[in-house]
Amino acid sequence: MRHGWACLVVVVGCASAWPPLDRSKLPRRGTDGPTAIVLDDSTVVRLFETSHGPIADRTMRFGVVVLEDAGRGRGDFSRTYDPEFETIVSARARVTLPDGTEELFGREKFEDELSASGVYSSNRVLTWSHGAIPLGSIVEWEATFRESRPELFAFSASIGNVDAPTMLGRFEVIAPESWELAHLVTRAGKPISGGSDSDRKFVGESEVREGDQRVVKITGRVEGGLRHLLFESFDVDAFHGEPEAPPATDVLPRVWVRLTRYELDGQVQQTSRGFVEFSKALHQLHEGTAEPSARVRAEVARILEGVGSDPVTRSRKLFEWVQREVRYVAIEVGMGGWRPHSAEETFASRAGDCKDKATLLRSMLRAAGVDSHPASINLHGGLPRPHVVPNLGTANHMILAIDLPKGLHLVDPTSRTASFEELPAEDQGAEVVLATKEGVEPIVSPESSADANSKHVEIRLELSDQDEGAGQFRLVTSGQFASDLAGDLLAESEAKQRERAKGWLWLSRGNVAATLHREVMDPRRKIEMEGRLTIPRVVGRSGSTLVFRLSDVIAPPGLRLSAKPRTQPIVFQNRVSRSLDFRIRIPTGLAVTQVPDAVALRSEFGTFEISWTVDAKELAAQTTYRLDVRYVDAARSDELRAFFESIRLAYSRGVLFKPSKES
Repeated sequence: MRHGWACLVVVVGCASAWPPLDRSKLPRRGTDGPTAIVLDDSTVVRLFETSHGPIADRTMRFGVVVLEDAGRGRGDFSRTYDPEFETIVSARARVTLPDGTEELFGREKFEDELSASGVYSSNRVLTWSHGAIPLGSIVEWEATFRESRPELFAFSASIGNVDAPTMLGRFEVIAPESWELAHLVTRAGKPISGGSDSDRKFVGESEVREGDQRVVKITGRVEGGLRHLLFESFDVDAFHGEPEAPPATDVLPRVWVRLTRYELDGQVQQTSRGFVEFSKALHQLHEGTAEPSARVRAEVARILEGVGSDPVTRSRKLFEWVQREVRYVAIEVGMGGWRPHSAEETFASRAGDCKDKATLLRSMLRAAGVDSHPASINLHGGLPRPHVVPNLGTANHMILAIDLPKGLHLVDPTSRTASFEELPAEDQGAEVVLATKEGVEPIVSPESSADANSKHVEIRLELSDQDEGAGQFRLVTSGQFASDLAGDLLAESEAKQRERAKGWLWLSRGNVAATLHREVMDPRRKIEMEGRLTIPRVVGRSGSTLVFRLSDVIAPPGLRLSAKPRTQPIVFQNRVSRSLDFRIRIPTGLAVTQVPDAVALRSEFGTFEISWTVDAKELAAQTTYRLDVRYVDAARSDELRAFFESIRLAYSRGVLFKPSKES
């Protein structure tokens, strides 16, 4: 899609005063279908030296024309900031109505409130909304924040916007000529070819391309003693999310710029130039927080009394104590977003965030004679996220790496339900930066196999005269299924657990009357559940013939994917295996006259099998399903859809019952 309005966009937001607009060049309602069109999405970061260190002024400008009701929210402004690191310099907005009338809004019209997130922090939110405006109006806003400690963090901006095309995107970083800037262009956290440059003093022009499409134009220049690094994108199509796809933050291209060298009082200062140095910096940030106090040592001695000397068993006991006894409460003020509270503080309060829980476990392990390291990681929904650049603020979680005889072992004490043996799915396959004194390169967390994440369901039913099925069920889970089930058992009341059990058993309808659950180690953790259930309308009737379809009572595995062409990958939380043993006692006077053929499917995505057996007393269906992938490229979505449709077809084939001759 190419609209050709870039000439207008260059005028919008390029001067300190609000410029006039040429409305004859603006798009009109219904011209191309979008609900709004972003005219200008620009950020300029100006770095400069002070006696206390480098400072950055970040100016954000945004202009959008609102074409349909659904696009009204595109012009609203909202930015979370931390007063410990940032102050508001200025903020203003302008609305230009279709008749050319202008409404101007100064800083006093912007709301500045405490952040309402679930984390207790010093964060605030600056917001502004244009209210009710006629369609065809243009909304523009501009805000500048002054940021301290820019050497700790990376500057970044996405290329493109959700649900709205973008005519012009600009991201510029300006610094003193002697300072050095490293840059990177990524998609899904991975560098795009041509998107990075080891030359920290880049001058000239280059392009980052994907195939025959230009992603961004890069210009480096030196002028008036200042170094400019400019990234520009033109006529970028709107990003539209698709089901089962990664979020926009993982799909849209992103520009990263970080300060690697600057001067302070005439002395050259270096920031982390790579992940080995960043590993050292993280270690220094955590230094002194995990020293075990006398109270921590006493508690460790109590927990490990009679446990023995095996470091794995001792580590598991301490992990389970922290997991169970320390509530998740995030208090993150200033550098508290990255430096944990001391282990003694967390032990005393029995509350802390991810890094606090990891630090307390580290302290307790140290008291038990076991070494460990804080480990920075990104939680994800199936598409692992790398750290991208060696700076703070590019990861969202902290776990712990334990030095055990068989090697480094990663655990997540923040999770209430993950086992000591395996990380939660959202931690698996992700890049991990360890905090070590010597510094190390990142590692990748292990991923579990389909066999490790298993669910087995057994259902035994007897049919009533009203075609209702009543009987028993048994559920056995391991890996991620066990972790998810444990979470539901923690969070839900008994009545809600019975309701949720329908989902655990894949029931399309019916009720679970009673449940009993237990946890076993065989050799890994499994959670088992047993109970009674009833299912209405198990069979359908056509005259004297009864028809049973497995799909009428049990939801088949897999996704329902649209036949529309996809542009984004399909992501699964984890590789899984599931099996079903479904049995119906044949009522007196009926006989099974037709059963479907067995089906066996094999693909690169996984496998599926279903078979039927019948005797004079019982009809049985056994199914097995494996999903061996977590990521499927958009180009292969039709193959995946065909695989799942074949499974649904096998589930929907009918079994016929008719009156037996003996009756």
